[in-house]
Amino acid sequence: MDLITLPFLGRGRKFGYIIWRKQYDFEMRLLMGQGKKIEVVINDRSQGIKNIDWKNRRIPITYTVTRNLSRSTSKILLKLDTKKRLIVTFSD
Repeated sequence: MDLITLPFLGRGRKFGYIIWRKQYDFEMRLLMGQGKKIEVVINDRSQGIKNIDWKNRRIPITYTVTRNLSRSTSKILLKLDTKKRLIVTFSD
């Protein structure tokens, strides 16, 4: 399984998004394919099926999740499981 490490940007924390820069477009498309929707799992809990906004390079998750994270959290780790769900973890 591929693992992508993204920086956890301030606007992602504030508005509740997984946001990536243009330099990560290729890796994100390799990981998630060309689809428009994906199921997101955070802390072993499904957040439901989310739309992938390829134009603005973001996937909405809830801001209640991102705002409750420690201020030292600086990375988002993304990978797909065997059921093609996006597994999201946060790290320092």
